[in-house]
This record gives sequence, C-alpha cells and structure tokens, in this order.
Amino acid sequence: MGKLLRGCELRPIPALCAVAFVAVTLFAWVHATEPTVDREGVASHDNPLWLAWQMGTLLLAFAGVWRLWFVTRGVPWVRSLGLAVFALVVFLNTYDRTFFGADWGNMWEVINALYIAFCSLSAVYLWRCRCAAGKVGAVIAVALGGVDFVNAYFLNIVVIWWILNPLMIMSALAWAGAAGYVNVSRGASEGDGGD
Repeated sequence: MGKLLRGCELRPIPALCAVAFVAVTLFAWVHATEPTVDREGVASHDNPLWLAWQMGTLLLAFAGVWRLWFVTRGVPWVRSLGLAVFALVVFLNTYDRTFFGADWGNMWEVINALYIAFCSLSAVYLWRCRCAAGKVGAVIAVALGGVDFVNAYFLNIVVIWWILNPLMIMSALAWAGAAGYVNVSRGASEGDGGD
C-alpha cells in the first residue's frame, strides 16, 4: 500500500498540475450531485443517496491528498502552496457568499472532504513526531476532522460552522507553514524523503 501511495516524485509543474487535477476532479464529482442524487423537496442530510455520493467525495479526497503528499516529497513548497490556497478558498466561501456564486454549496462539499483528508494526514504525521506537542496536535487534528465529518454529513448545525470555519482556515495555514518542515525533519528517518 505504501509503495502504491508513494509512486514517483513529481517536478514542480507536474506537481502543481496534479494538485489542480485533484481539485477539479472533486469539484466535478460534487457538481454532479444535483442531477444524479438530489431529490426535490428532500433535504440533503435526509437523503441516503446524497450521503452515499458524499462518501465517494471523501474517498476521492483521501486518495488525492495522500497520493499528492507522497509525490511532492521533492517539492514540499507545492504542499504549502496548496494548503494556503485551500485556506484562502475557505476564507472566501465563509465571508463572501458571492465569490463562488451559485456553486457556494458545492464548494463547501469539496472543502469538507479535503479538510477531513488533511486532518487525517496531519494527525498521522503529528503523532509520529514522538513529542507531547505532536501528540496533542494529532488529537486536535482528529477532533477537528471528526467534528467536520459529523456536522457536514449528519447534523449541519450553523453554530458549529461559525466556530469551525475560522479553525479550518487557521489550521490549514499552520499546516501550510509546517508542510515543508515535515519533509525535512522526518524524511530521512521515516522514509518520507526518499527510498
């Protein structure tokens, strides 16, 4: 499984294209929700077909994020750039509902899937730091991802979004700052930097 995820290392331009490819694929999948599984008069969270479709979004996000992490070992700045752009997208979708227009809701479905995948990745790498701060950070990442998962797919409580959205932005920016450091500090001893 590890070899399948790692694959080859990409150079800067192919790495940026791969990030864009994952983002566009997720958006296209989410955009197909309405004509495929939405039922008129039924709220999304009460529609089992919608929920099943969103699990597909999650699977695509997990596969894309983890695969990108391994193929960008040689260009960790691409990871940082991707996370910073993600934080900007969350900011715009939170505080300016007109920026993405009619796709505002679709963007949230993409954001939530990606954020949960980022939380899983962050939790694994923070836990591997073998220090108290890393363990605490890993627990926080799991908690944030868990809250996002439950609220996005089952509860949809507005007050939780008011609290979670700024935390999503701040954590994504923190991960963007640390993305290159993880590659350097853990790479040689843990196999992230090369085989």
